[in-house]
Amino acid sequence: MASIVTAPIPRNRTSARHAAPRSWRDAVRGAAGVVPAPMSHEGSIEVSAGGQRLLARWSSSRPPTLTLSADRRAPAELRVHLRGTMEAGAVSFGPHLTLRIDADDALARECVARLFDLARQSGVVSVLFADALLRTLALHVFTRYAALAAESARYGDRLAAVLVRHLQAFIDARLDRRLSRTDLARLAGYDAREFSTAFRNTFGMTPMQYVIERRLDRACLLIANTERDLADIAISTGFSSQSHLTSTLKKRRGITPLRLRRQSARVLAAGAAR
Repeated sequence: MASIVTAPIPRNRTSARHAAPRSWRDAVRGAAGVVPAPMSHEGSIEVSAGGQRLLARWSSSRPPTLTLSADRRAPAELRVHLRGTMEAGAVSFGPHLTLRIDADDALARECVARLFDLARQSGVVSVLFADALLRTLALHVFTRYAALAAESARYGDRLAAVLVRHLQAFIDARLDRRLSRTDLARLAGYDAREFSTAFRNTFGMTPMQYVIERRLDRACLLIANTERDLADIAISTGFSSQSHLTSTLKKRRGITPLRLRRQSARVLAAGAAR
């Protein structure tokens, strides 16, 4: 259980740190009727972003602490450093595990924002909430980033099944945005060259070829089943213009958007006439 900073960060100091009082468990028992399970064994989670650093330490032999400090060296992007073990050693983070959190990782970013707020509060409820968030953040970051990369490594020169699903969902949700091989490699926990090899061995094409094919799949679906303007469909599926969509579709599928729409209309009309 992490203790909570009981006052705002002093202006004339770079950090504020408070250890949990000896009577903390009795206070929780009296207020809530239960004692939360402690974070077992030794470890820490450090969060750094935008000039602030939050450090939580847990131990089975001494009171845990939560420290919030100002640090000009903290990177602009959100990073989480994990060390040690949790839950009687059932989860091991190793001696040094630093992970950069994706910009779209809403769960991790919400946990961090709440922890920064709780570090300036006091009270039993704040302590309980902070403990739950620390566990959630540590396990979420470990399973989404570190454990996923470790599982992928066991597949040799192919991508793990769980990573394939993760990449497919990530790409499909961002077809209207710029996607690069570097972005996808970083998400998968690979360097760019290794990722390209593993991706080609898994999908039978390069990452960018796959992105183009998924964009064409989405565009064809919209062309055949809606009356949306072709230029709007092109932009919404990641093409720079209607002419870009037309040239790409004709080159890869042997048909133009207008011809595809006319064929689909004839098929629908024939089906309705039966």
